[in-house]
Amino acid sequence: MRLTVEHSADTYGQPVLVDDEDNTYGVGDILPDGTHALIYVMENLSEDPLAEKFVKMAGLS
Repeated sequence: MRLTVEHSADTYGQPVLVDDEDNTYGVGDILPDGTHALIYVMENLSEDPLAEKFVKMAGLS
């Protein structure tokens, strides 16, 4: 899983979470394993430079 702003699913430079099969998830989406995308990013990708922007999209900072 990775965050990117270089996918056709991103909107106006907002990061999206992309899996190995190129499926995209926004801040309010649930991953196939039942994990909330926001929680996944906070727990696994917090060092990614786009993580802060992703979290802020949820109204958290």
